[in-house]
Amino acid sequence: MACRCLPTQCATSRSMLTRCSDLLPVVDLTRLVAGAEPNIAIAQAPALIKALSSLSGFPSVEPSPRVTIAMLTLRTFANMAPAAAPGSPWVLEVLQLLQKIPYAQLNSQQRIALASVLSNLSVAAQTRAFGEEVLNTHAALVRNVLETETTDAEVQYRVVMALGNMVRYDYFLMRRSVYHREKLQQK
Repeated sequence: MACRCLPTQCATSRSMLTRCSDLLPVVDLTRLVAGAEPNIAIAQAPALIKALSSLSGFPSVEPSPRVTIAMLTLRTFANMAPAAAPGSPWVLEVLQLLQKIPYAQLNSQQRIALASVLSNLSVAAQTRAFGEEVLNTHAALVRNVLETETTDAEVQYRVVMALGNMVRYDYFLMRRSVYHREKLQQK
């Protein structure tokens, strides 16, 4: 589905995302829009990735608004994940950015938002053929969180759910492959 916003709306949002003083309200608004209309927010993905990676010292940046911006950006990506399309560069870019973040430095809300990104992408992968690099990066992040998270049950639940979705997806692909092989052998 294509973005239904006007080019001037997208340009205005991108412009606002590049100015730090405007980041908090724009990221929060983009997060809300992503929950209702993910494709509009997806048009802002490159600017969101740039905004998140430009926060000096992410994830434990100060002052407090920057910590909030980082958390809201992660929540925005979680809201965008259900509409993620295979081949969309933002999916891999987000996962690669998340791989660079020292998990131990994330606060509780940021960890939940990260787990939501992983969970929501695993659901999207059930019906879409993401590339091998996306799936491998996703799996590495899931593994990292499972190995690192020791206290937050909400994070553990979401990431175990993501793992279960991906295992189910792999099993489905394997069964489909076996079925097609058996059909070919019967001919």
